[in-house]
Amino acid sequence: MNRAKGVTGATVFGLLLAGAGIPARAADEPEVAYTLTADKGGSVASARFSADGKKVFTLGDKPAIGVWDAKTGKEIRSVELPGVRSVVALSGNGGRAVAYGEGSAVLVWDVATGKQLAELKGGPKEQLAVRHFSQDGERVVTTSEGKTAKVWEARTGKPLGSFTGHKGPVASAEFNADGARVATGSYFGEIKVWDAESGKELLDLAGMSTSNNPTMFSADGKFIVSPRFDTPAVWAAKDGKLVQEFKGHKGWCRTARLDAPGEHIVTAGQDKTARVWDVKTGETLHTLKHEDEVGFAEFSPDGSRVLTVSGGKVRVWQLPKAK
Repeated sequence: MNRAKGVTGATVFGLLLAGAGIPARAADEPEVAYTLTADKGGSVASARFSADGKKVFTLGDKPAIGVWDAKTGKEIRSVELPGVRSVVALSGNGGRAVAYGEGSAVLVWDVATGKQLAELKGGPKEQLAVRHFSQDGERVVTTSEGKTAKVWEARTGKPLGSFTGHKGPVASAEFNADGARVATGSYFGEIKVWDAESGKELLDLAGMSTSNNPTMFSADGKFIVSPRFDTPAVWAAKDGKLVQEFKGHKGWCRTARLDAPGEHIVTAGQDKTARVWDVKTGETLHTLKHEDEVGFAEFSPDGSRVLTVSGGKVRVWQLPKAK
């Protein structure tokens, strides 16, 4: 296994090349290509595809970061970060990470060298929650129990600006693909879009109820999607017009993600399913069954696969080719 200079860690994940433990699938449903699991006392908290689609990153402990070949599921390397409790965000191709250290410290790391770059320091009564990197890895957006989200320079930890205007605590915040805008959601059911540089509010979807899980943009910036409790929805990012609602989950929807063209969404549900939906019709195209609640799901950049996180396992599903 290859190792980055200055980084230590052992191979502590196992690779299961089958969908063991999940209900039988119908012939036309997606197939599990491989499953990633932790062993030796480690755990997987979350995972995602790299921006170029060539790798899968797993986040957890023992190791803090696992790097895998997205095509085969074989481990490329593992990364340990000293003094880290958990890694919570990675830049687009995994060059930088944000992690929680001792106490409430929020730390930025260079993944290749294992060097700590900065600490993000909020006010004396401010408990920061890391949400998202900009695609280039140069900025980080955080939320807090206050009514404000903030943007920071990742390399130095310098605060660059804030977004103020929510009526309640800000629960989610994510950059769009080019980093020019930020979408935020509050515990009061608000969704707002901001200019990332000036902090100016561009769009207010007040009254559009959302959960405390991420609101995000499509890759081309034309749409916004939110989990919204058990009924996720897509809006036009230009004017906030509701495009589609998706009804079918029996329980809270944890995350919702658009594919690159904005034609489909994938959702992760408390009802032990991830679902692929048609944005135009609102219909369920595929139901991915799990034995536990699904905490996260996303498409690969080319839209051919779906990654899900459930019960401490990461599954990568091959989607059927469109007829």
